[in-house]
Amino acid sequence: MRTSTYTNAVLTAIAGLLTLHAVAQFTGPGAPAVSVARAAGPDEPRSGGMISAADQRKQIISELKGLAGRIDTLEGLLARGIEVKVTDMPAVKMAKEPEREAPRNPQPATPPSIQPSEPTQPPPSGGGR
Repeated sequence: MRTSTYTNAVLTAIAGLLTLHAVAQFTGPGAPAVSVARAAGPDEPRSGGMISAADQRKQIISELKGLAGRIDTLEGLLARGIEVKVTDMPAVKMAKEPEREAPRNPQPATPPSIQPSEPTQPPPSGGGR
């Protein structure tokens, strides 16, 4: 019984602290004032960046036209050619080629001529058949 009384007391204290925290958030210093949201009428200018989809598309199209003009200018410059002048050239470093290892079984450039050590005799011709 004692543990259930302790648990109930702790849960009640936690609930009380959460209530105080919630009240402090809405009424404490620096807390946002309660504001009422209202829709802007058709005659009122929109503020805050919310625009209609049609206006947004018009802005995108105008930006794309501007980008297309800039790209056309760059293409024209590249078509005429660009002159490049190097003012500071770093030293060129050549990579060393690794030394090749000599072959283990060197082959002569020309094959040696074959000379028989013993005279060869023609095979015996016989009429064995």
